[in-house]
Amino acid sequence: MSSQYNRGSGVSFGLSFLDVLCCGLGAAVLLLLIVKHGPAESSVDGEGYLIQQITRIQDQLAARTRELDNLAIAVTESEYKIAEKIAQKQAGSAIQSAQMTYYLDLIKQLNAERQSLKSARSQLFAAQAKKLEDEAEAKKASEVIDSQLTGLLIKDTGVVILLDASASMLSRSIVEIIRLRASNQHIQQNAKKWVTARESAKWVYKKISDGGNYQIFLFNDEVRDIHGRVVNTTSGVSWQNKSANVLPVTDAIDKAMPRGATDLKSVLQVVARMKPEPRQVVLITDGLPTLPGTSSLGRLRDCPSKKRGVTPIVSPVCRLSVYLNAIKVVEKDLVDVPFDVILLPLDGDSNAVYAYWLLSSLSGGRLISPAEGWPNA
Repeated sequence: MSSQYNRGSGVSFGLSFLDVLCCGLGAAVLLLLIVKHGPAESSVDGEGYLIQQITRIQDQLAARTRELDNLAIAVTESEYKIAEKIAQKQAGSAIQSAQMTYYLDLIKQLNAERQSLKSARSQLFAAQAKKLEDEAEAKKASEVIDSQLTGLLIKDTGVVILLDASASMLSRSIVEIIRLRASNQHIQQNAKKWVTARESAKWVYKKISDGGNYQIFLFNDEVRDIHGRVVNTTSGVSWQNKSANVLPVTDAIDKAMPRGATDLKSVLQVVARMKPEPRQVVLITDGLPTLPGTSSLGRLRDCPSKKRGVTPIVSPVCRLSVYLNAIKVVEKDLVDVPFDVILLPLDGDSNAVYAYWLLSSLSGGRLISPAEGWPNA
């Protein structure tokens, strides 16, 4: 029994001391493991590590230095390009400014030249106008002198020429008229009286200003225009505009042939229907008319009645009645129109001078009875 008591207290103490010893031993071993042995080897390893770190840092610094150099180069190039662009822009602005200045100076010069040309043109126009005015006055003076010599002053526009193209226009002698009527056309056209009548019509036509309005009617037992077309007394007739080339009209006048009797009333009715009304009528004839137009011959004073198959003999008194019947058209529709009469001689028609003088005087015109060959004599 005593042996069991002593064993229990001794084992408990022994284990605790042993644990302390084991811990101390473990601590000593741990210290040996932690602390490096051999100081020379530890120093060498530390320097290599430092050298590696320094080398790595130097390499990184060199790379960053190269990057900075590249960036500096790029910045320098950018600055150069920017400077170049600025210089180009400034140069362009200078060129534009110089061009603008040049253009402004050129515009001023052109304006000055234009003003100079405008002034010169105005002076030229004024000189030309003065020259034309002087020429017009000289022409007018010449026309006045011409009118004093011929007895007629032709207006520049609105002129109607009435050319008697009856058979009596061949000659002043009744016997010669009968002979010429039986002759060929060449002889008739060259009859002195008919030549004078045609030349008178052409003279009047040439006196009309270029561009002026005119109309020419040839009348006998019918009314025709200068182109040979029959004109109806009930239809209107338009004006013709005179061209600088007078040959077509003068040639047409030269080709006209005298024939038939004289119907003055119908041609006056044609003239009365013209719009606007004429400013002047020039009548070229040789005596009183023989046809009363649409009127009945037997109803006129001292005129015979017309019988079928018989040509009535028209006496000088009857011809005067036919004339007075025709003049009623003037008294009614052509009151303000002056009539100028070129009366060619016809033997045995003594009433014609008085009758046509009365017409021209009352209308404000003139009557002339020219010699053979007028106006070229």
